[in-house]
Amino acid sequence: MQIRRYRIKLIEVYARRSVSPVMQYLLSNGTRSAEDIVMIEKEHAQLRQRFPRRGQRIAVDFNLATLRASAHRKPRGFVEFIMRRGRVVGDRVYLDEEANRELQITFLSNREQAVIEPTWSELASNFAGAMAAWARAGYQVVDEAEYQRRHTVCQQCEHWRPAARLGLGKCEKCKCTRLKLWLSNSRCPDQPPRW
Repeated sequence: MQIRRYRIKLIEVYARRSVSPVMQYLLSNGTRSAEDIVMIEKEHAQLRQRFPRRGQRIAVDFNLATLRASAHRKPRGFVEFIMRRGRVVGDRVYLDEEANRELQITFLSNREQAVIEPTWSELASNFAGAMAAWARAGYQVVDEAEYQRRHTVCQQCEHWRPAARLGLGKCEKCKCTRLKLWLSNSRCPDQPPRW
């Protein structure tokens, strides 16, 4: 078994504010000794595959399954661009800085065209905040007539996606479902608010 050694002053690495993706990979996959990180040949081959050229930094990576599952929410050609320009390693696709910059310019410079989904943690945080605000308001809900009025307004809005979230619908502005319409303290996120 062949072994690769990387001579690194670990104290300097930990003192930096940000660590390069290559260094993160070495620290998480190598075996540390006093000032070395030791990798067996198989791990080193994975390192070379993930970071093909010295100096080429990986700007972003995508999970393949998540990328394919969210293709319908992305601008046309977004996923195809990533698959064409990226490097597939296992279940991930890696884009270098140049390809990521081109991706940003081509697909995400026009905010109206791009659909940027919040992460699960952002959704959970937004939900927790909304529930806390609802609790402070005394758990008040609107009556059926007000709910129907709000629902009718949302259905006519260009930001409303009725089939999203398993049929609960979704507002592209705040990412909430129609359940938000029942909360008395909730407001439409559009400017000016529609309800």
